[in-house]
Amino acid sequence: MLRPSTVSAILRFLSGGRPTSLPERLHLRLVVSESCSLCARFATSLELYAKTTADTRPISFRTVNIKDLSEEIREKHQYDIPVLLDDEGNLIVKHRFSRSAFKERIEELARKVVVVHGGVTFRDSKTAVDACKRALKGSEGAVDAVENLEISGCFNAGGGSSLTREGTVEMEAAVCSVDATGEMGFGAVGACSLLESPVRVAQALADSRREQDCDGLIDPMVLVGAGAEQWAKDNGMCVLDSPSISVESKKEWERVMNVVEGSTASVADSIRSMDTVGGADVDLKDWSLTAACSSGGVILKRPGRLGHCTAFGAGLWVEQREWTESGCLRRRSVSMALTGCGEAIVRVDAAREMGRRIVERPDSVMASEVVSAFYRDHFHKGNRLLARVNPAHLYLGGVAIVRDESRREEERGEGKGEEGDEDDECFLDLLVFHNTPFLPIAWRDERGRVRGMMSKREEGREGKEPVVTVLPL
Repeated sequence: MLRPSTVSAILRFLSGGRPTSLPERLHLRLVVSESCSLCARFATSLELYAKTTADTRPISFRTVNIKDLSEEIREKHQYDIPVLLDDEGNLIVKHRFSRSAFKERIEELARKVVVVHGGVTFRDSKTAVDACKRALKGSEGAVDAVENLEISGCFNAGGGSSLTREGTVEMEAAVCSVDATGEMGFGAVGACSLLESPVRVAQALADSRREQDCDGLIDPMVLVGAGAEQWAKDNGMCVLDSPSISVESKKEWERVMNVVEGSTASVADSIRSMDTVGGADVDLKDWSLTAACSSGGVILKRPGRLGHCTAFGAGLWVEQREWTESGCLRRRSVSMALTGCGEAIVRVDAAREMGRRIVERPDSVMASEVVSAFYRDHFHKGNRLLARVNPAHLYLGGVAIVRDESRREEERGEGKGEEGDEDDECFLDLLVFHNTPFLPIAWRDERGRVRGMMSKREEGREGKEPVVTVLPL
């Protein structure tokens, strides 16, 4: 009889998945300048390391003169020569080559698998995909990447947030995490106008490990408005003197207001994007999980409105389970970030429901099937929980990193040597799903490579039938 994990492995193979494996050769660029003796010594040390290292990850490098590189790279690294960069432009080592520093930096960059999305949208934008890819470069995880999206101004978050009916800005963000011990953290902020990085404040709330403060009160999980801004200031985080509203956000607000006030068109017809941004990561060393999201809320919202970011279990979910089955230790985890209509997402507790179903599914069912079934059975106008939500706004999308691991228990593997390890399996997949025409995403895989794409829903799909894509990491 086939082991359950083997059944799961066969299904993944047939669907294009694959088990995680040792990283491929790492290709590097050594940037030098002419007549530089330090550069020559650096190259010699690196070449010796490449030939003699016993590391599992082989490396190769090519030497490039800084004058032959783009102006952007020249300006960024002109004082770092010699400097070693990877294919994604990440700085590895500069000035002097050190084996320990090199190995530490490589492990740091390859430690986490990360994915970000730019929100469900009706716009096919290469700019959005490029912004998602840039957000991953140099970021350590999902929170860093989402903060970069906030700063970019390209999305409905942070500096690019949509405006309320009164033309003001109110931002929200959340972080949900599970550490190596299995402890869950959650923090969120909402209706904030002065936070430089809402997701960074949400992370600070999520990372608070105190059960009680000095007054014996429970620490907050969600803070809104002036209270959130004061908490951020008290904890040494950046709070602006006045709200930051981008020129693009102001123009979009004026366009929508003109449509609403000057014609019989409905507000629903004028709103063409709900691009809450989000991201998820999995730590490949200790298997800790993090998911994060940030949003300016739907345009023309009422001041004080809160969306799915601030609702625990609605916009984000991270979970891991561990059990023993047929002599094997089984582990399964999911890290998920959603985007779409906040009111609908909150009403069906979307992230927690999908996440729970993914970790509890039988081995004969793929995670992608679980997501498709959730849309079919719960996210539709026939669901009484959604009866009060405008059907024109029933949009939902997101990303999730799913890990499945199976290994023989140690006591059962004794005396078997390497043969007992043949049964160990580990799969890492990225799920991308949405029922809007487009969802921009980017991810950094287990080899440290950054890739991006505009996920597209094929024309001709009935109603709001979703597209669900599985990408092996």
